[in-house]
Amino acid sequence: MVSRKKYLVLVLTAFLWVELHAQNKNKNMKCRLLGKFNLTGYVETKNHSVVIGGLFPIHSRTIPTDHDGEPISAMCEGFNFRGFRWMKTMIHTIKEINERKDILPNHTLGYQIFDTCYTISKTMETAFTFLTGQEEYQPNFRNGTGKYLVGIIGAGGSSLSVAASRILGLYYVPQTGESK
Repeated sequence: MVSRKKYLVLVLTAFLWVELHAQNKNKNMKCRLLGKFNLTGYVETKNHSVVIGGLFPIHSRTIPTDHDGEPISAMCEGFNFRGFRWMKTMIHTIKEINERKDILPNHTLGYQIFDTCYTISKTMETAFTFLTGQEEYQPNFRNGTGKYLVGIIGAGGSSLSVAASRILGLYYVPQTGESK
C-alpha cells in the first residue's frame, strides 16, 4: 500500500515537472504569421480616426495553381463589374461623409477594401488580414494600419459572408452585407 502511494506521488511529480517545463518553453514562442497574403486592395487610412473594412468580389475567380510547396495565396482573374461598383460606392460614400462636417464632427472615416475573388479561400484570407494586419502577431481588433476597425461591409454573397462572419464574429467585429 505504501509503495503504491510512493509510486503515485512519483508519477504525479514527474507529470507536473514535464508540464511546467513545457509551459516555460512555450512562453518564449509567439504566434506569428509564417507568410504574407498576396492581397489586392484599396486603402485610405492616414489621418482618419476610424476605418471601415470592405470585402468585395472585384474579380470573379481564382487562377488554378500547380504548386506543390508551401501554400500560396491564389491569384485572381475575370473582372466583376458589380463588385467593382459596390467598392466604388463605398469609397464615394465615405468621401462624402468626410466632406460634411455635420455628420461626424471631429472624426473622419478611412477604408481598407480587399478583393474576395468570389471565393471562400480569398474571403478567409481577407478576414484574417482585417484582424491581424500583415505584420501583427495576433488578432487585436485593429487592422494592419493600426487604426480602429469599426466594422466590415460585404463579402459578395451569402456563402462568402458566412465564411467571413465566422472569423470576424470570434472577435466581435460587426459585418453587414450589401444588397443586390
